[in-house]
Amino acid sequence: HQLRGLNVYRTQIDYRTLLRLIHHNHQHLEHLNLGGFETTSDDSGEFILLGSCPELVDAVGIVRLIFARCSNLRSLDLWRTYQLTPEVFYALVY
Repeated sequence: HQLRGLNVYRTQIDYRTLLRLIHHNHQHLEHLNLGGFETTSDDSGEFILLGSCPELVDAVGIVRLIFARCSNLRSLDLWRTYQLTPEVFYALVY
């Protein structure tokens, strides 16, 4: 069986697990909720994990992967994913 929808909002999912789920279900995923995760860096450049999914450290990379791999995606919820600026969305679409 393949997943058609995945909601990781307010979970403790880690980056590797999410990537595996996307990899194994990319042909069938239609709905994905990644809302609420964000990162920032401290003075030394180390990531500080914030938000509802604190183990997801590369929202931009994950969104790029989703756009590249999930051809049947109909909805992508990125509510409160603050590091995704309008410029990032422009780069993803064009």
